[in-house]
Amino acid sequence: MSLNGLTRLAFASVALAGTFAVSPAVMAQTSTSSTATARIAATVVNPCTRQYVTVAGSTALSAAETVEGTGRLSVQLNGVTRATGAAFSSAGTKYAMAESDGVTVFSTGPEPIDVTFTSKLAAAGPTRTDRWRLAITVKASVDQYGHITSASVAPAGTVCIG
Repeated sequence: MSLNGLTRLAFASVALAGTFAVSPAVMAQTSTSSTATARIAATVVNPCTRQYVTVAGSTALSAAETVEGTGRLSVQLNGVTRATGAAFSSAGTKYAMAESDGVTVFSTGPEPIDVTFTSKLAAAGPTRTDRWRLAITVKASVDQYGHITSASVAPAGTVCIG
């Protein structure tokens, strides 16, 4: 083979190797996921009407844990909360509430992680002045294997927005 032919062969080999090279930092090494449900049952005060409202519902949580090629661990926790409320009054006003939230936590390696975040559920009554938000605190623990080991939801306060 001539020197010119060897040069072309070497160039083609380098070009082909570059086509298939993928950085290890981009490739995920392992991943796991799990789900859990936390129920909410509370009585809160509607800050717009000053009436008690019973709230019942749940937050569906999902956790996805990924160990990247660099060894960095990321845990993505998503929550979807759906609840209904009923006022303690002769009118019996009903409220439907829903919210989706997501949090990502990073770590240098596998370890249990506790995550706490606030979700704000909007509630709308029959009038424009009966618009309010219920804040709830969502807590979840994820073990070093990516499984949700505990989850809880509790009311954290209300604010009138109407």
